[in-house]
Amino acid sequence: MKKLIRDAKIDAVHPGSAEPVIGAASAYLREVGLPCYATPEQCAVLHEKIAFKELCDSVGLPVVKRIDVDESDLAKSAAEIKYPVIAKPVDSSGSAGCCVCRNAEEFLSGYNEAKQNSFTGKVIVESFVDNRSVYLYYTFSGGKPYFTGVTRKYTVKYPQGNYVLSLRLGESPFIADIRARFEEKLFAMFKKIDLREGVLWLEIFHDGKGTYYFNEAGYRYNSSVSIYMTNFFYGINQLYTGLYFELTGKSQIDGHK
Repeated sequence: MKKLIRDAKIDAVHPGSAEPVIGAASAYLREVGLPCYATPEQCAVLHEKIAFKELCDSVGLPVVKRIDVDESDLAKSAAEIKYPVIAKPVDSSGSAGCCVCRNAEEFLSGYNEAKQNSFTGKVIVESFVDNRSVYLYYTFSGGKPYFTGVTRKYTVKYPQGNYVLSLRLGESPFIADIRARFEEKLFAMFKKIDLREGVLWLEIFHDGKGTYYFNEAGYRYNSSVSIYMTNFFYGINQLYTGLYFELTGKSQIDGHK
């Protein structure tokens, strides 16, 4: 890519919404001197589940309990775990490789499936929380976070085991509660890793009774094209805002239609 950019005199690169592509682009665009909203350091934290949970812990955001596993003796760990748990690749998306395990046999199989679906071969194991999901969105411009919605997510399980988005509704009745309880800590998190441009979503589990867990994040658009909801409800065109920054190196969040 670096050679192509230099040889073709490319003015800008839009990295899209795939996390491996964004992570790679953040590194090579830095080397060739072109704008990219994300840095390799930010991608390493926000696109890796263990690193993201540790970041949440550091600012006081609630997360699901992580289960320590000895990979050198999985059978021993399987016998000691309190079920149910969920085994997940630390770096996949779309629920690929995520396995709910209710006994030792399911755990040994699920752990292996999660590992096979990880780009780095790493797995995170957590207590299983059978709650619903909402997605919280922020758009960044010039280092300022703009709240851009909370949506409800509904999924269906395919025969091969993956959960696939079937419906996303905007907006959520939990907006006021989530913002009142967590926005100060979220802003501290944003500042800690110096988010300045781009789109961030955060998946939050909830039980409908005031208990929340921050599950994962994506420093990108999500696969359900939520950019249309953001534009409709908040008048912020995340795609054009990103393209403007990539083409000019300047930050401008409004005025894009």
